[in-house]
Amino acid sequence: MNNPKNIRNKTPETEEKLPSKRKLPYVISVSWGVVLTLGMIILTIQGYEAKQVSNKYEEMVDDLENGNRVLMNELQAAVQKNSELVAKLDLQNSEIRVDMAEMKNQRMAIDALYKKLNNSKLIWTLGEIEHALIIAEQQLSLSGSVQNALKTLLQVRQIIDLSGLPQLRSISQLVREDIRKLEAVKSVDWDDSSRELGRIARGVQSLPLAVSNDSVVSSGDISSEYADKDKDHFWMGLWDNIKSLVKVDTLNAGGKYIFDKEQEFFLKENIKMRLLSARLALMLRDGKILEEEIGEAINLINGFLNLKSSDVMEFKNFLEGLINQSTDLQLPSLEATIDAVRRSY
Repeated sequence: MNNPKNIRNKTPETEEKLPSKRKLPYVISVSWGVVLTLGMIILTIQGYEAKQVSNKYEEMVDDLENGNRVLMNELQAAVQKNSELVAKLDLQNSEIRVDMAEMKNQRMAIDALYKKLNNSKLIWTLGEIEHALIIAEQQLSLSGSVQNALKTLLQVRQIIDLSGLPQLRSISQLVREDIRKLEAVKSVDWDDSSRELGRIARGVQSLPLAVSNDSVVSSGDISSEYADKDKDHFWMGLWDNIKSLVKVDTLNAGGKYIFDKEQEFFLKENIKMRLLSARLALMLRDGKILEEEIGEAINLINGFLNLKSSDVMEFKNFLEGLINQSTDLQLPSLEATIDAVRRSY
């Protein structure tokens, strides 16, 4: 309580200051009340919002729990289904293993059968190749037909290519090498040359001598002499004359030999035998013997026949040309390829 003395002693200035001092706590208290009220309002609002958020979160949690329950049910159903599927797969795997074991056995049987068939195919193909190569070798050695042998080798190469057998690669290389050798051989018609040799041999008796024997006086007629003897005597005398080959009687002024009828006969028979031997060598493809026999025949022609005769020169020119071709007479052999085929069985 205020002291009366103090009140009495108050001046106007002091009186003015008293209300203001009284108003300050009031203002402060009012301000705090307002702040508290606002705070309560804000807290109420925030509590309401928090409650709504909490309710919302509770709803979300409930939704999540419901979703989780549904998901768990679905997972359980999927696990159950997967379990059934796994069991089914296990059963199928067991069946597959059984099938694979059966397929393996079948594959082994098929491989064994294929190997057997492949071996049979190889043997059959080798037999065909060997037979064809032997034919080609005969075409070369007997008839000298390079073109026919080449056609046969081309067929052999086609058989090898179509077979697809890897075991025939080395044989295929040998056949290709033989084809290249035959293609490099000069094309000469040896059959025609052989026929021409035969024609010359048959016509030797008609060729003229270097010196005519019309003027030679014989001691007797050969035909009448042999007519008086028996048959055995004739052939014995003929053989003796053949062994003596050419009998020189005399020389004319030019140094040329003069033959009687008998000597002319044996001279031309000697040339004929040389030509027939050369023809045989030609058929056997023996170039050395061919050259020797034709050389001897040419020497006899040069020494005793009339080189001014067109027939003699024609025969001589042909024989000389045949000698020049004798180096091409030796044809390639297929024996190495045939041996390789036989070793492949």
